[in-house]
Amino acid sequence: MTTVLADCGSVINSRPLTYLCEDETVKPISPSMFLQDSIFLHECSVPDIDQVGQTYLRKRLKCKESLLKSLRKIFRYSYLTKEPKKKKLCPTVAVGDIVLVGADNSKRINWPLGCITEVIPGKDGCVRLVKVRTKH
Repeated sequence: MTTVLADCGSVINSRPLTYLCEDETVKPISPSMFLQDSIFLHECSVPDIDQVGQTYLRKRLKCKESLLKSLRKIFRYSYLTKEPKKKKLCPTVAVGDIVLVGADNSKRINWPLGCITEVIPGKDGCVRLVKVRTKH
């Protein structure tokens, strides 16, 4: 079961986050690129560690960091700026609406009902305060 869930997670994380482009040089960004430490591993050849010097390893590390920085920059531009702006929801309450008057010391089933007598909007036009009439 764990293997099946891991495979499902792999499939979901490999789906592109952005629209696919006709230009084949542009690779779509996927969540798995951020989860894997070596982002472009399939494009790089890995030499034998015994035959590699410190200078080469430092160059490869800088290259990897540069690629990761570039990917994050592309992600911020391509994905985060394209997200639809979320509209703030204003509660739609009006004079005469029946509401529950909450109390911390009792269960919701025991909360009293109230009737809105006045609506006071905030500076942004959303209702921020109401006056409520209760039975007691």
